[in-house]
Amino acid sequence: MPNKDGQYIESPSIKYVNKDVIEHWKERALNSSHPILKLRYNDLIWDFSQTTVNEKPSYKHAQEAILATIELIESGYYEHVNLISQKLDRALQLAQSLNSSELVEKVKECCLDLYKKEEKETPFFINLSSSNKCNTKINPEGHSPQGFRPSGLYSCYYAKIQTT
Repeated sequence: MPNKDGQYIESPSIKYVNKDVIEHWKERALNSSHPILKLRYNDLIWDFSQTTVNEKPSYKHAQEAILATIELIESGYYEHVNLISQKLDRALQLAQSLNSSELVEKVKECCLDLYKKEEKETPFFINLSSSNKCNTKINPEGHSPQGFRPSGLYSCYYAKIQTT
């Protein structure tokens, strides 16, 4: 994410990640009970293990990150729908990388449930058909955004949700 000067900041910086850090994250992932922490640690392990210590991470870390994302949403531990949508995108990517149709379907259902639950003021559209991403588009006029065409069970779901 860029800072006020437009420079990109890594957090954590990849240059400080080593085997000890990965092992610490594994311990934290295992012992954390809050879904935000479980999600963060398992996702870090999944992203950094191969590139920093040349070890393929266990599929269980991706699986746990997906399940933590779902738990995060089901528990209501979020404030901004836009940010949680990004986490759903990531969960869907992970589920697809594991080639788990069961987890893909769970993430899609969670995405749809989130938008049903958050019905309020601002129209949102989600598209889960072509790219299998939980894409959202804000459209205050309530018209379908260009390129979002219904096709299939998860194609286009319309909900009104409040943005902050």
